[in-house]
Amino acid sequence: MIENITFEEIEKYSIFAPRYTSYPTIPEWNLNFNHQDIEEIFEKDNVNENFSLYIHIPFCKTLCFYCACNTIITRNKNRIDNYVNYIIKEIKLLSKYIDNKRKLKQIHFGGGSPSYLEKKTIIFNS
Repeated sequence: MIENITFEEIEKYSIFAPRYTSYPTIPEWNLNFNHQDIEEIFEKDNVNENFSLYIHIPFCKTLCFYCACNTIITRNKNRIDNYVNYIIKEIKLLSKYIDNKRKLKQIHFGGGSPSYLEKKTIIFNS
């Protein structure tokens, strides 16, 4: 409830912060960012026991005028399927940097309309 929020909490969270729609987050990007930087970031993060996964699905059938997300208006299902296949490839590539003792605690689908995806069975081969 709003009446339970303290002034200290408002002050603590009233800062500009990156939107966590990419990892590493945008403040860590620079023109010299490379594969070794990704390895180092994941290595530092492996001290945490749990992790979350955000998957950006930018596709929508129509544009919502209030939306601030990076979206692609399309009805081309091939375009969406290709995107999902690249997401699967990226997960496979990056999974080698995540300590296998860590637990995936939550997955968040965001961006456009993740519900726009068709129901399919995806099998990840190790």
